Amino acid sequence: MHIITIGSDKTLLDVRSAAAKRAIEYGSLVKKYTVVIPGNAHKHVVLSDTVDVYMVRGKYRVIQFFSLLLFLFRLSKQHQYTVISSQDPYFFGLIGYVFSRVRGLGLEVQIHGWGRQTYIHRYISSFVVSRAKSLRVVSHRLKRDLLHLGVSSKCIHIVSIYTDLSMFFSLPRTLSSLFTFLTVSRLVPIKRVSLQLKAFADVVSRHSHARLSIVGDGSDRSTLEALAVSLGITDKVTFHGAISHDELPSYYKKADCFLCTSCSEGWGLVVIEAAASSLPIIMSDVGCAGEVIIDKKSGLILSTSRVEDLISLMEEMITKEKMRSSLGMSAHKVVSMLPTKEQTLDAYYASWKQASKKPIV
Repeated sequence: MHIITIGSDKTLLDVRSAAAKRAIEYGSLVKKYTVVIPGNAHKHVVLSDTVDVYMVRGKYRVIQFFSLLLFLFRLSKQHQYTVISSQDPYFFGLIGYVFSRVRGLGLEVQIHGWGRQTYIHRYISSFVVSRAKSLRVVSHRLKRDLLHLGVSSKCIHIVSIYTDLSMFFSLPRTLSSLFTFLTVSRLVPIKRVSLQLKAFADVVSRHSHARLSIVGDGSDRSTLEALAVSLGITDKVTFHGAISHDELPSYYKKADCFLCTSCSEGWGLVVIEAAASSLPIIMSDVGCAGEVIIDKKSGLILSTSRVEDLISLMEEMITKEKMRSSLGMSAHKVVSMLPTKEQTLDAYYASWKQASKKPIV
């Protein structure tokens, strides 16, 4: 098979990145694996004998749409692609649908989460999803969403993103008299880090040894730092900014509890890493919640967006040491049984194989 994928992950241009390494693995399954992404310049990176990554220049969405389509048509004259895989059912999904219809390719659509959908988003996603031959989702939660939309279960493949967790297993704990809550996240509105700051301000007023460690960067950082100042907790909260993936284990081993308060998450890779590190976890009811993190068994689920509810769960983590230990060990056990790399690659191939037919008209 010859696979072409369209998406937005610019880290694929870095041969050392986790995404690039995964792409090389995918390329080992087929004769040709090509990734095309929009960007601010034209670039071409060869990751392996079978894997190429192209960046196509285009500043605005409308320009990107036609630039990507034209580039795909040019590539299709050089290679006999079998399947086009779209990273989402919206912008890239629509491009994938048009290209698959014109070239007679199979269409695979990836669903990593829904985010905040406008009416246009819902219309486009419904249109694209109903015309895909294969739908690859990262969780059972997303499969249920598709079933509610009337999609046949035969078209849906559940394939969580594989990641090598070996660096997180058996991390030696760093003992401290402080109690550290850790969040690893892009600092953007959908992650609701402001909710953590507000809850933490209340918690630390009664538990002075508590700390909040925030790893990540994003458009909300200055706003969140200003919020920490207004709440009077700057001496208890640390913004570490963006760090390399290899540095993450050192943060996990120093933490006592992991926080994930996103209002939308496809799977939740950082939650999986925290679980592999045997950290007790508080997370909102998104992504792998209900599959990997089961409430009161392998973590605590925040089922609302109320600050008071998060405060209650954070205080429970601080005061109940045996519960923390049990939750951390249970989460570790669950992630140790997740599909292997080989099983994940087999699932990718099965999805492509199903998609390798002419798309539904």
